[in-house]
Amino acid sequence: MTDSSESPARANPSLGPDAMIAEIAADFGDAVLETKPFEAKANKDPWVLVDRAKVHDVLAGLRDSPKYAMNFLQDVTFFDLKGYPGAPTAGPAVGGLRLVYHLWSYPLRHAATLKCDLPRDDAEVRSACDLWNAANWLERELFDLAGIVFRGHPNLRRIMLPDEWEGYPLRKDYVEGAYALGIETTRENPLDLFGEAAVEE
Repeated sequence: MTDSSESPARANPSLGPDAMIAEIAADFGDAVLETKPFEAKANKDPWVLVDRAKVHDVLAGLRDSPKYAMNFLQDVTFFDLKGYPGAPTAGPAVGGLRLVYHLWSYPLRHAATLKCDLPRDDAEVRSACDLWNAANWLERELFDLAGIVFRGHPNLRRIMLPDEWEGYPLRKDYVEGAYALGIETTRENPLDLFGEAAVEE
């Protein structure tokens, strides 16, 4: 008896970092907006920037194609492009948010990183929960802390902060109020409680 889950590894070789982004660019055409090769000196992984309207299609293709067999979603994260060096200087993504998907193939032992730019005032993209169950809580965390809306998510609500919390703390333009839910958000320096003598010791 053969194990069908191992067939991709037998039929397809593992792709190296630069080969991976080249293959993705070739296979997904205009869905790919930009590619960034591996930078050994900076120790930076290669990545592919994908059109947000097509990112779900690309993710599904990477999961389902035997060439890629990306059966594991390692992480979904983001960073705020506001004031970020090298950020887009034109288009709807200026000052927006950049979503990052880290994928891994257990059968082929290779990885891929996809990025997707979202406008700050329209940070919405299709959920990947129908592709990987692991996306559920990862997307909820980004909704909670970054205000990214994942369309089609089965249970999109805050996961760390109370439902009553206002704003998204991981955005660079988030302003912390003096109080949150009736509790002060600042505390005295604990060292000040012991006085100057304790500090000198």
